Amino acid sequence: GCCLPVQRTALHRQNGPSLSLKFFWSYARPDTWGLVDEWCAEGVPGEVTVAQVLLAEDEDTVREFVSRVLTMQGHSVLEAKDGAQAVELMNHHHFDLLLTDIVMPIMDGISLALKVRSQRPDVPIILMTGYANESQRAHNLSVLIEELLSKPFNKDELVAAVNKALNGTATSAALK
Repeated sequence: GCCLPVQRTALHRQNGPSLSLKFFWSYARPDTWGLVDEWCAEGVPGEVTVAQVLLAEDEDTVREFVSRVLTMQGHSVLEAKDGAQAVELMNHHHFDLLLTDIVMPIMDGISLALKVRSQRPDVPIILMTGYANESQRAHNLSVLIEELLSKPFNKDELVAAVNKALNGTATSAALK
């Protein structure tokens, strides 16, 4: 029989407005398409959580790098240059994840994280820092945040931290 390239997409809405998309590519005869549907239902590899990320980072190069990586992963990114601008965005937009630098002008990332946690307790938080003493401050907040990314970090470390936080697999034990 003739084999055709088949793409099936399964959409799942989990907690809140986050959307889980599953894409499956295979070569299948029309009489086997039901099998592809079963794979979708079983959750084979290929799951991607698409999220709205609030990114607060005062360094342009780091902010652009993080934004580009997250956008390439399918996320949409709201960018803020400081904590105060992030609060303004928070008041007017939905977001699924806060990713913030600790040391920023006007309002630092820890103050921002505390504000987000008090107003949106279910939103995961990732802190970024390049300062050892700020890392210790973040460790003291391990019950409030999902991850701590030490600068410099690479694309893979960023993607892994974001995926863990969005999928609920990040733990405060990772901060100890």
